[in-house]
Amino acid sequence: ICDKVRVIGEGADHRFADPVPFAEAAERLRRYGVKPDGFFLHPSNGKPYKNTPLLLRAYADAAQKQPLPPLAVIGRESAFSGDIAQQVLTLNRQGRADVRMLGSVPDEDVPLLFQNAQALLFPSRYEGFGLPVLEAMQAGTPVLTSRISALPEVAGNAALLVSPDSVAEMAGAILSLAGNPDLRYQLAEKGRKQAARFSWEEAAASVLQLYREVFTGDG
Repeated sequence: ICDKVRVIGEGADHRFADPVPFAEAAERLRRYGVKPDGFFLHPSNGKPYKNTPLLLRAYADAAQKQPLPPLAVIGRESAFSGDIAQQVLTLNRQGRADVRMLGSVPDEDVPLLFQNAQALLFPSRYEGFGLPVLEAMQAGTPVLTSRISALPEVAGNAALLVSPDSVAEMAGAILSLAGNPDLRYQLAEKGRKQAARFSWEEAAASVLQLYREVFTGDG
């Protein structure tokens, strides 16, 4: 069966690589209550596989050890109306963390947030591909993600890989990102090179070649 399976990657939109001028970025980000290079970013749909509750625990634990930039969570507000919303409310009220629920973000502002985040925190338990990892890398943003599912293949050696089940390991990686600008720079540089390995043009060419093989019987 494996001989009949072909893995074809995805690609990040070119907009993630086109930086917004600093003054414009700062003005647009002000609407979200964040500053350029002054927040961590976590895109989520609130579903269990996105691992948002454990990330929140890890972020709060790390914040008790050293000051951290706020954690900006983007995703449809109704997806966080239950336990996650209560967890965020509790952490913020107790002063254990600074979590900002940005809700649904207009499509034109998504690259802006990716480009200006200090790091992408994306410790999913499962992803079919993990496009946000690639988008962050194309934007020159350091990435923390899981060492399981498809994520290591997408991230290569250009991200901090952690266990999605370990609060301590995740918290340690968050502290490393926050406290080490050189590490963030190195990951950003590696990430751009890793992202260049994927493109929608290459994906389309691979799909076309697969169709040719199927219809000609060469596969």
